[in-house]
Amino acid sequence: MMHLLSKNTIQLLSFNLARCLSLTVLFFLICPLNSVAQSERAVLPDEKNYENSKVSSDPFLQAEHLFHSGELIAAKPYYHEYLDKNARGQRRLNAFFRLGLIDQKEKSFSTAIRFYKLLLGSNPDTLLTHDVNFNMAVCNYELGN
Repeated sequence: MMHLLSKNTIQLLSFNLARCLSLTVLFFLICPLNSVAQSERAVLPDEKNYENSKVSSDPFLQAEHLFHSGELIAAKPYYHEYLDKNARGQRRLNAFFRLGLIDQKEKSFSTAIRFYKLLLGSNPDTLLTHDVNFNMAVCNYELGN
């Protein structure tokens, strides 16, 4: 024999289940915040070592740090400095790509296309080929080409 639950019983069960789930999620959200706060305190004293590390002497790493921090315009001179000092390498392709992205974001589409063409000209078989071709198409579209 199959027992049927009344509509009120089902609503009560689903409400209790939802309440338990929300309390569980809240618990798991609060607990990691405490550990993150503790881990940040452990990292902060090492910031002084950051200034003395290889990152501060490597223009590419400085540029990447600024780029991923959202400071795109500040990253450009470091990418250019890296490109001036290094004639080859995978990082060079990444620098061209980042410079193209920065100029594309700043709506300097013709300059972005120039960087993308430099990237493809130096290594047409790069893994970035599809991204570069798509970004070039977007830039050409924005220019009305």
